[in-house]
Amino acid sequence: MDRLIVEKSNNPKYVFVNCDLEGLGKIFPSGSVDSAILNDVIEHAEKEIGLKALAALKKIVRQQIIIFTPLGFMPQESDKDELDPWGMKGTKFQEHLSGWLPTDFPEEEGWQIILCEDYHQVDGYGRTLDKPFGAMYAIYNNFVLNSIKTC
Repeated sequence: MDRLIVEKSNNPKYVFVNCDLEGLGKIFPSGSVDSAILNDVIEHAEKEIGLKALAALKKIVRQQIIIFTPLGFMPQESDKDELDPWGMKGTKFQEHLSGWLPTDFPEEEGWQIILCEDYHQVDGYGRTLDKPFGAMYAIYNNFVLNSIKTC
């Protein structure tokens, strides 16, 4: 976050909120946000924390939640002494702690799933995977959308 603040602090369209998934409900009042996007985020939290964050987001967000995550548990570990893909010492933050499937986002609760079974061709460091790994979007709306779509 420090790096983003340095790079983007002169741009008034950015608002920086330093908060982990467990603190969402404490920082944002109900109905205070139109949309939330968690792009490659939720898999970095334990499953229980991720589920609580989703419940909090459903109260906070008025319109839509968009989650992008690997399809199932995609191992992502690194040596603690390595630099992360951005050249920083944040490898512990890059580890995947949970895996998510379409069943974690029930259609009857307003979720729509868009999945691609072979989305990830390389790992977080750009190394070719032995076998491609899937990914999905889970999109929550205040109205129920039907079907699972594939790319």
